[in-house]
Amino acid sequence: MSVPLQDIIDFVERAIDPEVVERGRRRQAAVWCGEETDYLPLLLGHTEPPTPELPYNRYWKLAEHELMGGAQVPEFYDYPHYSLTEQLGSPEKMLYEFLWEILSWARSNSDAQLAIRAYIMSSLPESFGAKCEVNEVAGVHVVSHPIKEEIRDIDPGSVESGASFAKLLDFTNFFIEHAPAGVRVYPADTGGPLVTAQAVRGNAIYTDFYDDPEFVSELLDKCAEASIRSCRLLKKAVGEEETSGYHGCLYMARGSVRVVDDPVVSVSPQMHREFALPRIRRVFEAFGGGWYHSCGVYEHHLDNLLSAPEITAINFGDPQLWPDFDQVIGNMIKAGKVYYGPLPVRAGEELGQAFRNILQQTGGRRRGMILMLKGDRAWPEPQETMELWHKCQDELCLSR
Repeated sequence: MSVPLQDIIDFVERAIDPEVVERGRRRQAAVWCGEETDYLPLLLGHTEPPTPELPYNRYWKLAEHELMGGAQVPEFYDYPHYSLTEQLGSPEKMLYEFLWEILSWARSNSDAQLAIRAYIMSSLPESFGAKCEVNEVAGVHVVSHPIKEEIRDIDPGSVESGASFAKLLDFTNFFIEHAPAGVRVYPADTGGPLVTAQAVRGNAIYTDFYDDPEFVSELLDKCAEASIRSCRLLKKAVGEEETSGYHGCLYMARGSVRVVDDPVVSVSPQMHREFALPRIRRVFEAFGGGWYHSCGVYEHHLDNLLSAPEITAINFGDPQLWPDFDQVIGNMIKAGKVYYGPLPVRAGEELGQAFRNILQQTGGRRRGMILMLKGDRAWPEPQETMELWHKCQDELCLSR
């Protein structure tokens, strides 16, 4: 049976309001540039959960970030859907699945941008000689690692020679050719220096910090260079500027790269500051800044990250696990960083109160944050949510 790609393209193109998208882009741009805007951006969407009939993990079908609080898409259940393995074998199936998320974003009329990217995971580790397999629950994961001698022979300037990266470029070109009018294609993520090094070396990287620090430095240098080169190649492919760009629902006006750094939670602040952070800063510097992401709780690292001028914004994978997270956001804004991520909503808390709590961290200004709704709870209709968000700002913000 053929993939009904044209049907979802037609749905998306009918749903897009260019004026709404442009309004959201302007609001996000102001926040990235440290300026005040009419209203701080709020990003809404809807992710369909797995069901007995559609058991595939929806995470691997997302354009980005599992947005919630937006418009549901009833047509979703009238159409076929494809597993991660099927998507990795067909750019047509991957684009088709991603566009269901974009349709929800477009119908929600929030400040979300409409951008997609091909999602070929672990393309850089494979270029370093790691071997990967597909798992429908865990995604693409590394199953074997090259030895040190092989890693030392790797030329990070030839990252595009890897089979997975070549496939990523092919999928990206397909997306560019077939994306709906009004939907952008953005450069795929390729990770960051430490997350790539950990994927290449495996858990041995954690003892390497102590047993062979010279090797760790060499590997992280290679991973930083590969991150920069791969991002430049992908930006060139999609026609995006080096120091601004898109990432799913996000528009980045000051900096244009995401660095993932999940292993930070397993490294001491001192080791991270000495080995990983200088290479992370090098990647951000190459693209005029961007946003840092890690899951877990790494509060002992936060001062080091906030003091890095190359990092424009920070995104937390698990904000609900942090103590006093509203205050964490306030400290970020005081340090001149942008908080980009979910609104912290406590159990039993009304949405309006959650909005007021976080707005108190801005010092009465419409600045410093780009919020999304995320998580499984009963959200209001998107128009009601946007009106409540704006009303709370009118009440609490000094500027207009």
